[in-house]
Amino acid sequence: MTSRISNSRDSDRVQTRTGVANAECIRSGDVSNALTESSSPRGSDGRDRPPKKAKTSGSDHRLVVPGDAAVAKQFHWQFSHLKDCPITEDPDSVANLVGHFKPDGCLLPSLRNMTEREAYVEMVVAHAKAMEANNEFAATLEKRLQDVPRSGELNEIKKVVRELKLGLKMAQDRERANDVQLAAAEKLGNQAATLEARLRVVSNKRRSALEQVSILYVAASRNDKEIESIGSEIKRLSKELEAIKREGREDAEKIEALTEDWKRVHLENKALESQIVAQRARIAALEVEWASKKNETSAEIRLLEVVANIDPLIELKDGGLTVDAELSRLKEMERDCADLLASATVPDWSIYKLDLPQVSDDPVYQVGGSSVPDDSASS
Repeated sequence: MTSRISNSRDSDRVQTRTGVANAECIRSGDVSNALTESSSPRGSDGRDRPPKKAKTSGSDHRLVVPGDAAVAKQFHWQFSHLKDCPITEDPDSVANLVGHFKPDGCLLPSLRNMTEREAYVEMVVAHAKAMEANNEFAATLEKRLQDVPRSGELNEIKKVVRELKLGLKMAQDRERANDVQLAAAEKLGNQAATLEARLRVVSNKRRSALEQVSILYVAASRNDKEIESIGSEIKRLSKELEAIKREGREDAEKIEALTEDWKRVHLENKALESQIVAQRARIAALEVEWASKKNETSAEIRLLEVVANIDPLIELKDGGLTVDAELSRLKEMERDCADLLASATVPDWSIYKLDLPQVSDDPVYQVGGSSVPDDSASS
């Protein structure tokens, strides 16, 4: 029993706060908020309620504070809507409801005794519809502003583009340095080929020296003196042969070092090419995302234009709007939209405007007298 009494008291408090809020909204001129709350299918607690029978009651305990004392001034009224339609579609109920909200000292006759009753009802309904349309338009604008890309997102995209450009520039610098190293490696390869030719000449000399040694051995069998001279000549030729062998080993080591340097430069060039391809893919993905965002914004703008054109046509059909008034309003909106578009223009950017590096594609390098194909593909 105690819980039921407390629940009823809580519901009375909720209704009192709702009535006070509606009274304050209509006193300040925002009649559409009070009408929307009274005709909404949801109550103040967020639950669904049937729209057939709506009862609005409110009491305003306004506090008058002369000095430090607070005195409660009673103000109360009651309104019941029992028709099977929203209150905004019942002109008499709207006029009766709005008639309760007027400043102190304003005397209005009742709706029955009013001389220009039809004109007053028409004026009140038009005012309520105008305020309701104004609220819907404000909600639409708020939703539109939430969907527009914010300056923070645009700045983030620009920051990413700047970072990618800086990375591309660094990659180009590294690629130019690698080209210089490749040219040096090619020069060393030519030197290695020259050394190989010299090695072949030395081998020919060795062969001829061996032939001479064999001839000298044949001649030594005939003369001992000739044998001694031939022995000394053989020693001299052996020393020359050892010197030639040492030179050949040194030349072979130089050729091997040059080959390793060329392979290292070739691998670094391939790594740079893969980095350039990845950066281009990121820029292309950003460009596709930007184009999709533009298409989405254009489609939403077309939809809003169609909705905005339908609403004035409906009001023209119902007789609540004139062509001249709507034309002047649309012209003012056109100027405002033009100013807004001029201030929100974003400069276009494209991947084709970026200074991307071009990787050279040399078919063959000559190192150590052998052909080494270059597998790198130019981007």
